Amino acid sequence: MTRNDLSKRKKLGCQRAFILVLSPFIVLFVAFVTAFLLARSSYLSWERDFESEIDRTNEVIPPQDDKDTLQSIEEKVRQYSLSQEKTDFVIFTPKEFLYMISTGIEEALPNGVLLKKSYIICQEARANVYFKMSFNGIDLPWFGFTIRKDSIETAEIFIEKAYIGNWDLDAIGLGRFSDEVNDGYRDALIFVNENQITVRNFQNIEIEKQAVIFKGELVGK
Repeated sequence: MTRNDLSKRKKLGCQRAFILVLSPFIVLFVAFVTAFLLARSSYLSWERDFESEIDRTNEVIPPQDDKDTLQSIEEKVRQYSLSQEKTDFVIFTPKEFLYMISTGIEEALPNGVLLKKSYIICQEARANVYFKMSFNGIDLPWFGFTIRKDSIETAEIFIEKAYIGNWDLDAIGLGRFSDEVNDGYRDALIFVNENQITVRNFQNIEIEKQAVIFKGELVGK
């Protein structure tokens, strides 16, 4: 065997070794691309179906442009605050409830992220809330979560699940998001009631198909 043949064998051996080292990464890359394409196709199909079924009466585009809903909320809150009844209620439509949530979401968004529209579906003791955002002009997938209310009388509501499009965040290991939001809401509610931030302590919240009802008791009565 000539020196040239040995050189060729070494070269082929190095190439094979290189291919063996890279092959797992190549397989992983192909699997990732395939999964991405399948996931994208699944999401786009879900998005088409979802947007075609949106009830426009329960949609906010975007919060700062919806002056009528804001005025309605402000008037209801004013009457609720001025009421001299020991226990009273303020009843919001699903769209008004969505407006308040959307305003809070919008204020918390980082620079470059814009809330384009939001949507809510209320059922007994739960509400599904969805948000469409963009980042520097690029549309992001729909983000949403399910708000639940236990059957007992309490002002505590909690996020049961969170979603990106048709993907459950719990299923992909991001369920901690819901826990952090729930902890924040619970702490805020305790702070408001214990420090008498409002004229009423919140006692109960009821989520119904056509309304979200807040019950409060006058502080000091």
